Amino acid sequence: MAEDKNFKELLEKQTESVARTILTNFFDESSFVETRRFLSSEGEGCAVVTGYGYVDGAPVYAFADDPDVKSGGMDKIASSKIRDIYSMAAKNGSPVIGFYNSKGGDVKEGQALMAAYSNIITESAKISGVVPQISVVYGVCGGIRATLCCMADFVIMLKDAELFLTPPFLAEDKLYGAGKAESAAKSGTANIICDGIEDALEKARFLIKILPQNNLELSGNDAYMENTGNITEGIKGLDMIKAVADLESVIPINEGFGTEAVTSFGSINWRTIGFVCADNGRISGAACAKIARFVNICDAFSIPVVTFIDSAGFELSNAAELSGCIRDTAKLAGIYNSATTQKITVITGEAVGAPALALGCFGAGSDICIALENSVISPISPKAAAEFLKTDEAEYKIDKASACSAIREGLIDRIVKTENLRIALTSAIDITSGKRELNPSRKHINIVF
Repeated sequence: MAEDKNFKELLEKQTESVARTILTNFFDESSFVETRRFLSSEGEGCAVVTGYGYVDGAPVYAFADDPDVKSGGMDKIASSKIRDIYSMAAKNGSPVIGFYNSKGGDVKEGQALMAAYSNIITESAKISGVVPQISVVYGVCGGIRATLCCMADFVIMLKDAELFLTPPFLAEDKLYGAGKAESAAKSGTANIICDGIEDALEKARFLIKILPQNNLELSGNDAYMENTGNITEGIKGLDMIKAVADLESVIPINEGFGTEAVTSFGSINWRTIGFVCADNGRISGAACAKIARFVNICDAFSIPVVTFIDSAGFELSNAAELSGCIRDTAKLAGIYNSATTQKITVITGEAVGAPALALGCFGAGSDICIALENSVISPISPKAAAEFLKTDEAEYKIDKASACSAIREGLIDRIVKTENLRIALTSAIDITSGKRELNPSRKHINIVF
């Protein structure tokens, strides 16, 4: 009888769990199935809730820190449950989502705690690029737990959550705002910032809906309506993406980081697309890192990349040089040009020098390169070229740097009017959908980090 009473008390306590409520609300109605529910450590229950269910009918595996049990502290039992989730996700080719709210590990476990962390970090690394991984930080996430969280493809963070490697109160410099969501967004650590848990769940479900189940499946669905609006001249960034993408299909990534560029998912004619806009002035090192990371994820899951470029060059400053902008531009060039997914480039204004080459605009770097009618394509700035050639800048743009001269040189494939851009993109994506490209045999490219 005592055992029955203890079981009922444990069941009642678990039913009230914050983690279970989040998982139940995240999955389709009545679809969440909890795994290894009553596995406990020292009779206290487990600080992590694990299970699986469906998101818009697609299978997804999940784990959630339970702050109601030992403040969400990691231990070997919790580690074994998370490892099982990673293993099942890998076997069945389904995404993994983790919800983080933990004060850290259970220090009573001593060295066993290090093994617990090591095991789940290894499992996460194994399935990187195999199935999508999403992290949602809905409370405190620090130390090694933060490392595991940020190994995911995407990090969604509540605006009042905390994410840090070193607790801010222990840091020697005591900088204000360290660990806050705003800082995580500016550093590129958090990809999406949300007002509350409901918004975070919605964004996570949106990502799962638009991403493929795994690296062997194509991404896309028919949940979004075709965009029939007009595309006007001069629009840039997110406005351009929303103008060409299917209605309500756009979700920006890393809006607060590397703001000279925009990265976003969306869809065109049912296919999920990774959009890159390098059309907001000169490109900074942070923007290079942002684009490189985004394109790398798209390539891992064979998501076509559409790049809009209107840039006169990379950032011009000694501070940028000292911060390692060469490293960041080399990283961008390496990742973009080695990616084997579909790559469509649209020159909407200027494509000058190094950025155009790093973004794979021409030759083997792009499968199809489209230019709008008034585009300017030049190895150096038109002003500098005109001075060097002792000619008028306007004359140089017409004779040597126009879209017409570029198509004669074989640099671009099509010249289109702005209003016909969506049709041209749909055609380019469709005609390259059967792309098969193999790189030389190797383990991976040697990215400049």
